[in-house]
Amino acid sequence: MQSNLWVLLAAACLFWGGCRRGTATEKAPQRLGDVLAAQPRKAEFDATLADLDAKAEAATRGYQSEGAPTVFTLDTPSFALPVSAGHCYRAVVRLGPDAVYSDLAERGVRFDVILPGKGLRPSGGAVGPGAIFDLHCASSDGKALVKLSSSVPDLSVTAGVLAKLGSGTATVQLYSRVAEPTDWGGPELKDLLEKELLGFAIAASPVEGALDMPTSVSFPLAAGWCYKLAVVLRPGAAFGSGKVGLVIGEAVTRGPGSLADLGCVTSDRTQPLKLRSGRGGHGGFVAQLYRKPGATGVAAPVVGDNATVCAKCGAERDLCRAQKGVGVCEGAWNTCVRAHSGVSDSPYSYCR
Repeated sequence: MQSNLWVLLAAACLFWGGCRRGTATEKAPQRLGDVLAAQPRKAEFDATLADLDAKAEAATRGYQSEGAPTVFTLDTPSFALPVSAGHCYRAVVRLGPDAVYSDLAERGVRFDVILPGKGLRPSGGAVGPGAIFDLHCASSDGKALVKLSSSVPDLSVTAGVLAKLGSGTATVQLYSRVAEPTDWGGPELKDLLEKELLGFAIAASPVEGALDMPTSVSFPLAAGWCYKLAVVLRPGAAFGSGKVGLVIGEAVTRGPGSLADLGCVTSDRTQPLKLRSGRGGHGGFVAQLYRKPGATGVAAPVVGDNATVCAKCGAERDLCRAQKGVGVCEGAWNTCVRAHSGVSDSPYSYCR
């Protein structure tokens, strides 16, 4: 009787097209040929070299190029890029004369990025004869591992040249900038900082410290300006129990950070950093001072002052590069231009 039951079940499976293990909601993997036939070629692959140049210029504005480009091949599109803690990175890929994306790649590509100590994070995509992607901000020194991957979901790739994402050589140019407090923390803290710091510009170089070590630092505040001070914990750091955060001005603490409104200053003074770590607080933090002109106003630079400011700050940056190398001096240069000019937008536009 039992053997007859198995015969009936087998016949039913054959009649309904075969039986497959797994739940009814499982997705069958897409075969390569089906993908190429069903999915249209992405419009971004129609972009020109001029389009790539324009998008790259916009994406890397405020960033400094990092050394010579890295060469890789689309046949084996994975590579490593050096990164330093406290810096944020973007990259621009340019295909060589012999390089071409495959039919599969033209259905969509992305870059899978793994920063030191972090998990995989997809980013960016193709722009005509190249690509642009964001590596985000590194919290540890080391190598960022990057791989060009297909963005087609549930793809089952068999053997063969069509399964590749392209052929030929390409270069990737890395760009960096110094991380700011708004680059760290969770979504709630980022929303707070972006909202409260609207219209404010960096007023001084950032100060680093540790929650479990005494930090004695004061910020100079100049008459005619309004100030806010942001403190953001480094990855791996945490406030302890009890009252935590800044205890100066009107302060708000959100997750791994705190923001204090210091008000508008009528006479020059200094403001000590007063931060409560809580019981058991540990790890590093970054404190950044921001400012904007007060209601009484601050004298605007006269015409031609930008040449003096840019020359002065450029000379300081050149000296910094000679001592520390390229790629570590942009934050100080940004602060210098903003502090001497009063501009809150990009210093690169001011010194163009």
